[in-house]
Amino acid sequence: MQGYTLSFILICLLVVHCVSHVVTCYDPQYKLATPISGIQQSYYAHCGSGGEIYVAHTVKSYVFVQYPNGTSVGLAGQFNSRGYSGDGGLAINAKLNSPMGLGFSKDGDTFFTENINNIVRKVDKNGIISTYGSAFSPVSLTMSETDDVLVGTDYSIKQIFKNGTNVRIAGASYGYGGDGSLAKDCKITSPRGITAAIGSIYFADAFNHRIRKIDKDGIVTTIAGTGTLGFSGDGGLAVNAQLYTPAGLDVLPTGVVFIADVNNHRIRRVSKDGIITTVAGTGTSGTSGDGSLATLGRIYGPSSISICPTNGEIIFATQSEIRKLIPFCDRFSSFNVSTHTCECWSGYHGAYCNSFECYNIPSNQSNVCSAHGQCSSRNNCTCEEGYYGNQCEMYECYGIKKNSSSVCSSRGVCTSPNYCSCSGGYYGNRCEMHACFGVEKNSSSVCSSRGSCASPNNCTCMKGYYGVSCQNFDCFGVKFDNSSVCSSHGRCASANNCTCHDGYYGNQCEMYDCFGIKKNSSSVCSSRGVCTSPNNCSCINSAYYGNQCESFDCFGVKFDNSSVCSSHGRCASANNCTCHDGYYGDQCEMFDCFGIKKNSSQVCSSRGNCLAPNQCSCREVEGYFGENCQLFKCKEILHNHSSVCSQNGKCIDVDECKCNEGYSGKNCEFTTCFGIEQYSTHVCNEGNGTCLSFDTCKCNNISKWMGESCNVTFCFDKLSNDSTVCNSQGECENFNTCKCMKGIVGEQCQYRYLTNSSMLLQFNASVDYVQFITSSLSFSIVQDNFLGYFNSSEQIELVIAYYIDDQFLSFHQFPLLSSNFTTSIPIGVTVGKLTALSYLIFKNQTIISDSVQTTSPISIHKYSNPSRTIVVSIPSTSEGRNDFAKEELMSGGAIAAAVVVPIVVVSILALIIILIVILVVVLMKRKSKARQPSNLKMWKWWKLPSPSSSDKSSNSIGGINSSGSSSTNNQVTAVPTERKKKSSDGLVRKLCCLCENEKGHPNGFLVATDQIKRLPSNLSFMVSDKHLDYLKKQRQAKNICCDQCWETKIQPIIGEFPSDPSSSNVNLISNNYSEENDNRRKITSPKSKQKTPKKKKSVLLPPPEATSFDQVFDRSIPERKKFLSQHVHPVLLNDICKGNKEAYQTLLEDLSLSPHFLIQNYRLESLLKPVRNVNRKITKSHITRYILKKRNENGK
Repeated sequence: MQGYTLSFILICLLVVHCVSHVVTCYDPQYKLATPISGIQQSYYAHCGSGGEIYVAHTVKSYVFVQYPNGTSVGLAGQFNSRGYSGDGGLAINAKLNSPMGLGFSKDGDTFFTENINNIVRKVDKNGIISTYGSAFSPVSLTMSETDDVLVGTDYSIKQIFKNGTNVRIAGASYGYGGDGSLAKDCKITSPRGITAAIGSIYFADAFNHRIRKIDKDGIVTTIAGTGTLGFSGDGGLAVNAQLYTPAGLDVLPTGVVFIADVNNHRIRRVSKDGIITTVAGTGTSGTSGDGSLATLGRIYGPSSISICPTNGEIIFATQSEIRKLIPFCDRFSSFNVSTHTCECWSGYHGAYCNSFECYNIPSNQSNVCSAHGQCSSRNNCTCEEGYYGNQCEMYECYGIKKNSSSVCSSRGVCTSPNYCSCSGGYYGNRCEMHACFGVEKNSSSVCSSRGSCASPNNCTCMKGYYGVSCQNFDCFGVKFDNSSVCSSHGRCASANNCTCHDGYYGNQCEMYDCFGIKKNSSSVCSSRGVCTSPNNCSCINSAYYGNQCESFDCFGVKFDNSSVCSSHGRCASANNCTCHDGYYGDQCEMFDCFGIKKNSSQVCSSRGNCLAPNQCSCREVEGYFGENCQLFKCKEILHNHSSVCSQNGKCIDVDECKCNEGYSGKNCEFTTCFGIEQYSTHVCNEGNGTCLSFDTCKCNNISKWMGESCNVTFCFDKLSNDSTVCNSQGECENFNTCKCMKGIVGEQCQYRYLTNSSMLLQFNASVDYVQFITSSLSFSIVQDNFLGYFNSSEQIELVIAYYIDDQFLSFHQFPLLSSNFTTSIPIGVTVGKLTALSYLIFKNQTIISDSVQTTSPISIHKYSNPSRTIVVSIPSTSEGRNDFAKEELMSGGAIAAAVVVPIVVVSILALIIILIVILVVVLMKRKSKARQPSNLKMWKWWKLPSPSSSDKSSNSIGGINSSGSSSTNNQVTAVPTERKKKSSDGLVRKLCCLCENEKGHPNGFLVATDQIKRLPSNLSFMVSDKHLDYLKKQRQAKNICCDQCWETKIQPIIGEFPSDPSSSNVNLISNNYSEENDNRRKITSPKSKQKTPKKKKSVLLPPPEATSFDQVFDRSIPERKKFLSQHVHPVLLNDICKGNKEAYQTLLEDLSLSPHFLIQNYRLESLLKPVRNVNRKITKSHITRYILKKRNENGK
């Protein structure tokens, strides 16, 4: 009740003030300004008592204050850090979440809402923060007139008392309704901008598009807005106007309401009599108009309003900044902050302070300002033209004040500006005129034009004149009308002033000229005659002629002829030419072009004609131009331009470049880097860099290549030009690739290599017998200290392969501890010509020698006694056991045949029984393992090629040539995978599947391509360049599965495997496969029920037929066909051609498991890792078994 009384008293005092002082009050206008910019979604801004601006930054979740000097200080929260913490501590260390409404208590405490945290928080005057109360999704906040907190939630307004009590004072549910009834029962939707003023509570019902008021009795009413969103109503009653989501408001003590009309982008004002107007914004969103009238500027979605108590400025928050309205008034008035109105100055009155007086005469009376001006402001006259003075009482007549003694030439009275009333005998504007004998004083003829009219009819004659009207005068002592006056050549026009006849002049007309030159001048008659009378010359020389003796000739041409002096000079005198600039010669016939005579062959740079001094006509058709024809182009570029000739030469003529050293081409566009063309694939060391300019390479991969021509690289962390690279036993010819000297091998040329000339392999006999082998094979190294080169703890092994009639027999491997080694011929040889081949390997990985063959074969015979006497002899280990056997056989012996024959028969029968048992066991074991694709022994045939098929001159094994350098980096890893239904799996398909990444390998493509690159040269038939190209394309496509890859790409390349059993004649060898798969063929072959023909010794099958062979491998590569025909057993390939997937898998696995493919420094155990990723079963069943076998062979 007390608040209402105070507001009423204030309004009454305002009215009394305006009435008692005859003061007119009116509403101010506003200008726009932006005190704080660059703030996103500052929901609320409040103006403090000292002009400071408090801002609740909703998005960045902190509250700060900006002072009038521009300084900003944080009040609460941490910038851009959301949360809820800090109660009881400094507010600037707390975490807030979407602060919005702001309020300030009389005690100096600050209150604000946190919309997301659903609370109201308080910062006391010491900066300590606490939680004051709670409310659901609070937005707006203000302080009541009793200093309690008023909070607006989604649909209600609550009052939080100081004792913590929380009471709903308005809003029962969402919607609109309840005007005229209690506010707590009404419907509200999103109350915003709550303000307590003059005993009432004002708020914006945002989504009902209304401004509502709760009076002291708790009754709610609408004071602005129809409830329909839009814009209308300015100049009329606010209740009939349309608003669009109003969000903020503030109320003056006078009851004037300011509204932030958000989506209309305006600030609107409702006067105390209910009339609504727009005070800022055009209705279009934007940010403009600072410093200009607010109604002409653009604002962007104002969300809150606060009126500054110190200066009346209106602070409002927009979507991106804090702006303000600065009030201003018209002239003769001042802004009153307390009333927020414009008040007239003393002495002014009227609706807009436009009524006042001038020197006690009302401004609208006719006699104000002496009736000669307008009263423009209090005691300020704006005089009419010609009048001046405080009251416009003064004026002048032609620059002289009206009350001056000299006004109107002192011959009249100045009655108005520039108007004189003259005395008798005088006239004129200024009374300045009078006459002498009827002629005005200022007339040129007054007093005979020879005196002045001093006063009416009173002439004062000039010197030399006389008479009443000054009509008489003399010329040099002779009266003006005498015939001799003026030398008789003129008339006396005025005192001592002769007017001469034509052609005469001078004071007394004594002078005349001849054609403009005085008669007595030295130059008269062109200085070539005498002037006898005006314009009459008498020439003194016959060479000159003409009226003025002016004419003469130069070399037969008249001086004024246009062609005289070759038209390039003037004829100064007879036969004397003065040439124009740039011309010379007697007749000015010569001239130069840029210092060269016109008729010189070098004139105009020899590319044009010299037409005039320094004026060349160039042969433009030929491409020359410029003032001296000095310019031309090469390929449309000026010859002297920096970019001509590709910046690599000099343009010496039209389209003719003289290239600098190292450049060529018509435009010098070509160059070389160290003798190789710039764009060649071989430039900069085979494409290891880019040729930027002559002999200037930029290396592509500086971690691998450097040097002037990118020819320096690294081999195992040493520069290629380092003397110690490749162990000083080779050249680093590519990154980590050593080319070893002759006799050196190894990845880093770290091992010696033994040529076949340094080894000797020979049998100790030339004949032996299958019944009792007594011969031995010896191997020796004839090179000194070869084994000493290697560490004694490092293992060197001797590999020996035996052949019968050039057919592979067996394979053996022995540690080599000295330069000489001897071993017995293995038991089990058959009749034929036995040969052997050997080579050395180091650490079971690196071949360190050529292959060496026995110097001569040993013939193996089956011994037969002509007497058919059978002698049983126990073989001796001595070298003479062969002779002993022969002697026993030939002697007839002392042992009777009756004793020997029964023993032999029993032995044979026992042997037959044992063989039958073994055969049954083998057949059962083969049947149980029919689905196991491994053949562990089969790798041996791969180890060495047959002597007949190898190139004995090249002496190379496993991709290592006779020079000892490695021809390839041999590494193969077996990668088994699932089989396809109608085609056999192969290495290509496995790599394809790895490429497609279906088996889970994270780097399938890299593994696949690495496997291909590491295949040895003698295995290149497995994968062609087409396969590698396809794998690269699959890497890019990433969308073809294994089956699609096989069916659409790989299968057409290698062909289908036929099922036709007739195509079985393939001449390949693999004894192990033949022996161990005879029974398997009976199970898997389509003709398994047929009897297998008996194997004949040393009989080769016919050569392969093209139809079956080409369907297995690409026939277009002869090396593949040759390799298979010599190294794969016909049984194996026959089964492959019949579609036997197991046979094909066995081939691939044996290839993969062969130690021939284990590269240097690559341990057997490392095979487990890549294989395990694909097929764990094959890894365990093959690799593990292989390792165990190798250990048994080596005795470990």
